[in-house]
Amino acid sequence: MKRLAFLPTLLVTAALALAACGRNPAPDGAEPREEPPRTLLRVENQNFLDMTIYVVYGGGAQRRLGTVTGNSTATLRIPPDVVFGVSTLAFRADPVGANSHPVTQTINVSPGDTVVMIIPPS
Repeated sequence: MKRLAFLPTLLVTAALALAACGRNPAPDGAEPREEPPRTLLRVENQNFLDMTIYVVYGGGAQRRLGTVTGNSTATLRIPPDVVFGVSTLAFRADPVGANSHPVTQTINVSPGDTVVMIIPPS
């Protein structure tokens, strides 16, 4: 089990998940196109505030993954161009309507992994 830690107010845990392997038949004898495995971030937002979630990669570049409403869980896809081989990533949760911007510690993520992030109530 991989673990991440936010600033004191947030706790993040990460877990690996098995990626389902399947192939679609190639049309008219064409070579089957290899789809990259889906790399996911499952966010359990136990906080009252909605959170905008970003992935931080490549020395500080950031990409918005989506928004998770308060007291809900959502699964967001990490773009395949962010995760190639083993990639070092961090995640940022920006509370909508607040001024804090907590960022997790870095974690190594491979294509096909599922990272679970738990945002506890404040």
